[in-house]
Amino acid sequence: MSGPCSVCKKNVAKDFVKCKVCNLAVAHPGCAAKSKTQWACSSCRADSDSTKAGSNPPSNPSSEAGDLIADQLGNLAANMNARFDAAEESRMNNHADFERALEFLSSKYDELLKTIGEQNKTISELRKGMEAFTSKLKEKDSMINLLALRVNELEQSAHSLSIEIHGVPRAAERENLHEVLGQLAQQVGAPQPSLENVADAYRLPARTPRAVGQRPRGEPPIVIKFKDASVRLAWLAGRRRLQQQRPADVNREPVPSTSAAAVATPAPRPDGRMLPPIRIYERLTAYNKRLLYLTRGAATAKGYKFVWVKEGKIFVRRSEQLGALIRIRCEEDIRTKLDYTAAEVNA
Repeated sequence: MSGPCSVCKKNVAKDFVKCKVCNLAVAHPGCAAKSKTQWACSSCRADSDSTKAGSNPPSNPSSEAGDLIADQLGNLAANMNARFDAAEESRMNNHADFERALEFLSSKYDELLKTIGEQNKTISELRKGMEAFTSKLKEKDSMINLLALRVNELEQSAHSLSIEIHGVPRAAERENLHEVLGQLAQQVGAPQPSLENVADAYRLPARTPRAVGQRPRGEPPIVIKFKDASVRLAWLAGRRRLQQQRPADVNREPVPSTSAAAVATPAPRPDGRMLPPIRIYERLTAYNKRLLYLTRGAATAKGYKFVWVKEGKIFVRRSEQLGALIRIRCEEDIRTKLDYTAAEVNA
């Protein structure tokens, strides 16, 4: 049997006491404040008190005190149960708020994961596009390099009948190149320049002077363009003949070049300084001149003894007895064939 507690009015489930009078009303043991005497509900006590009021029975202080204590304990239990219910309700509300907050964060996290996935896909597509662009760029760079080499070869072929003569001092403001070249032809043992074998002869413009404290630049070179290849070869062959007339140079560079032999003994200047020796070169393009400069530096660093130019082509060899001829066509050949790093080449 169960029902509402006559004291706190809450439901009574299992443990309870019955009213000793009506045997119907129930209460929690704590609310009834069960004592040695059986408990009576408030209705039965009221009826009993009204019945006995006419006879004015003597009061029982002990019974009244017990009833007062029982009422106070019942009120205290009801108050505690109310507070417990409020706390439980607050806890349930807090738990619901926490679940709602967790659901909100979970939805935001899912959105963030979706956004990151889309961004990763976009980055992957951009990376693929960049790789394709880089591949095409390398192809175009390779094509440009091939075209640049082809243009350089065509330009070099235009110099196939030309030579450059360095170190010839300028005798006067208006020099007579025909006379100067005639004297040099005698020293070289080559045919005298004339209208029959020379197409053009001129001195290149003077270069910008060096800064103060640096070694002054020499005289600009003289360019001779021949009509006959045999005459050009005679001038180039004469370098070896006159090289023997040049005294030993203790300050000679460690990498010699057979394309730049001295053709005259250095002579003193009016101020007492020695003039540089006269040198004859095959005429090279600007690209080949830079390539020859880089090749000499790399050959010196890597222990190659010979670097020379023949018919506009640059060759390297480790020594007279060791190593095959190495043809240098571009800067990439310096890196690969001479094992010289890009940083060293560009230095």
